[in-house]
Amino acid sequence: MQYKELARDLLAFGSPVFYALVFARALIGPYPVFIKQLTIAGVLIFLGAAAFRDRVDWYVTRSGVISMFTIIFYNNQTFNIFVALAFTGILCSSYFVRKDINKIIWGITAALLIGWISVS
Repeated sequence: MQYKELARDLLAFGSPVFYALVFARALIGPYPVFIKQLTIAGVLIFLGAAAFRDRVDWYVTRSGVISMFTIIFYNNQTFNIFVALAFTGILCSSYFVRKDINKIIWGITAALLIGWISVS
């Protein structure tokens, strides 16, 4: 497997389809708080993408939000380390594929802001 292929696979964790899969999984279990957080974040991501389009790396934003919420939800140190490593890989992959650090920084900022609003 080439690095570019791995980078694209890692970026898939920030895709709208993966976000929908996480949401669907939350609907199956009795997790009303998690569903509420994902719904609020999903709406904010949609509105942000409509307003800011190409200025933000929305793959980084979606994967950052999912990473934040799964860390809060599972609250397990081993899993938290795994998520942190995966998110770091996503950030590196985004830079490798797109070469735009400003979009990545805006993506991280958007993920933190949207995550904070959604859990409040």
